[in-house]
Amino acid sequence: DLLIALVDKSLVVVEEVNAQIRYRLLETVRQYAHEKLEASGEVANTQARHLAYYLAFAEQGAPHTQIGLPDWMARFETEYDNFRTAMEYAICQDPEFALQLASSLSMFSDLTSRVKESYAWALRILAQTESWPPGKLRAKALWLAGDKASVARDFERGQPLLEASLEMATALGDKQQMMVAVQGLCAMSWYRDDWELLGCYGEQHLTLSLELD
Repeated sequence: DLLIALVDKSLVVVEEVNAQIRYRLLETVRQYAHEKLEASGEVANTQARHLAYYLAFAEQGAPHTQIGLPDWMARFETEYDNFRTAMEYAICQDPEFALQLASSLSMFSDLTSRVKESYAWALRILAQTESWPPGKLRAKALWLAGDKASVARDFERGQPLLEASLEMATALGDKQQMMVAVQGLCAMSWYRDDWELLGCYGEQHLTLSLELD
C-alpha cells in the first residue's frame, strides 16, 4: 500500500525493463531518502542487507549464466547496477563476500564484455586477501585474479597467479579448486597458442574431472 501511494504521488517511478516491472526513486527523492537514512544510523545495516540479498541472487543465477541462459542473462543485466553497488561495499567491508560475489558474476562479466571492470575487482579483492593464510579462500582469490588476467590477455601477471592457486589447492588436497585452476591454465595456454602446455594441463584437467565425476 505504501509503495502504491508513493507511485500515485509520483515519488516513485514505475518502469518495465526486460519484461520486468521495476520501481525507482526520483533522484531528488533518492538523495533526500539517503540523507534520512544516514541520520537514522542505518546506512551500514542497509548496505549489509543489500549485499546479502544480491550475493544470494548472484549465487542462485551463476549456474545459469555460466551457460549463457537468456532469461538469467537478462535478469543479471537488469540488476547489474545493484551488483556493482554491492561489490563496492563488499570489497571495503567483507572481502570474503566480495570474492563470492565476483566468482558468481565471473562468466556473466566475460560474456557481456565487462572484463576490465571484473579484472579490477579481482585485483582489489586479491590485495585485500594478502594477509590471509594459505587456504581455500586464498586459493580462490588467486584463481579469480589469474582467470580475469587471462581473459584480459594480461598473461605475464595471470600465469603465476593461476599457478600459485593450483599449488595452494594441491597442498590442501582441494581437487575442485585444483580443477578450476587447471582449467584457467588450459584457457591461458590456448590464448597463447602454447599447444604443448595446453596438452599437459588438459591431461591434468581430464584426470581431475574423472576423479570428481
